[in-house]
Amino acid sequence: MAFARDGGRTRHLVASVHGIAVVETDADALRDWPRGTGLDTSSAEEPPPGPAPAVRRPTGPLTAARVDDAFGGARHVVRIAESDLPEGLGHAGSRRYLRDVGLPAWWVCHSAQYETHPLDVLRPPAEGALPDAGLPDGVAAADLIAFGATDHGELYLHRHDGTVHIRSRLTRGGDEVLVLAELAPDLSDQDTATGRVWSWLYAGITELGVDGY
Repeated sequence: MAFARDGGRTRHLVASVHGIAVVETDADALRDWPRGTGLDTSSAEEPPPGPAPAVRRPTGPLTAARVDDAFGGARHVVRIAESDLPEGLGHAGSRRYLRDVGLPAWWVCHSAQYETHPLDVLRPPAEGALPDAGLPDGVAAADLIAFGATDHGELYLHRHDGTVHIRSRLTRGGDEVLVLAELAPDLSDQDTATGRVWSWLYAGITELGVDGY
């Protein structure tokens, strides 16, 4: 819909599933633009001239500055003071990370979503809430601290060794069961519970949707 004309320029209001935008035409810029029949659309199939845009890939250790940059500033990141760290958390690296680097308070991308729990919820699960029978060998419910949640399940931090686990529903033999799977970048085998959950999170970020991911 054209809603304003000014000195040869026309503004259009465009609405679609992606949102609302205002587009302005410029008569000088469009003077030599082809119009009508015979438009050559092949140019859209070729990359633009010149070097491709540089891909920004930070290197080195994950820092507070990088986390702030990725999630929109310090006000969107949870950092826990030493005195407020979960009781019983003995893993030094996890204590340092939660205190100095931090976690996003809330994050969403396409169909993947994550939210950090409030500080008063960062504790081991209540008795019976996470039966030991459903945990991996060598892991007890009392060793796990709930710290966040995704669409695919609750996230736990092992208070002694710093590993991260997710409690999610998987189908085994036609039955839906709750499993606790460790999450780590190198555990992507599709034949494992961890690999399957990783694939869901990855697909939630990268698969094509109406937003263009």
